[in-house]
Amino acid sequence: MILLSIFDSIIRNRNDVRIIILGNAVEGIEYSPLFSFFGLSLPYGNDIKLFKDNTILVQYMKNEEFRKDRENTLIGKLAKGTPYQQYAVENQILDKNNNFIEKKKGTSKFSFAFIYENEIYGVWFDYVEGKIYVSFDYNKNTPYIFSFTLKDHKPNTLMINSVRNYKAFKNFIENFKLGNVYYENQKIKHVTNQLLKMILSLH
Repeated sequence: MILLSIFDSIIRNRNDVRIIILGNAVEGIEYSPLFSFFGLSLPYGNDIKLFKDNTILVQYMKNEEFRKDRENTLIGKLAKGTPYQQYAVENQILDKNNNFIEKKKGTSKFSFAFIYENEIYGVWFDYVEGKIYVSFDYNKNTPYIFSFTLKDHKPNTLMINSVRNYKAFKNFIENFKLGNVYYENQKIKHVTNQLLKMILSLH
């Protein structure tokens, strides 16, 4: 919203203006606020993908000439054969693995939900599997929806600083530390991990 407001203030009704946003190939870029707001995705299998009536162009750069030159530099030789080579030389996105990606079972019981960037995530406890699952599925009638930001704080939500009074959320955090929390897809994993790391940094 802020970006659109700035853009609108600058260009008004003109159609001959371009805005260029640069970024590194980092884990979670597909779930960044910009990608989420406009519904963007990386152009895997190609280097360019168009969105929003061709008004947005996403380019995932893999410059072979640059890569070969970079391989012959000091850092290129030092990084050869390491994960850093994939990131710094080959422009690959690191850490996108399927660890902790798993669909919840029918034995899972809904516990609470949280909202972030206007998206609601359900937390399910499976006492049979001994796991906790985070899903886009949640009980629409739950009285427990925690909000992490003032922007997401609405009637019938609880600010995140109230979690200390809610045992299930504390259990959720403890199980995250123990590696017992699973996610139904990569986006849920990325968002949840970032939010829980933020909570842990405050303790």
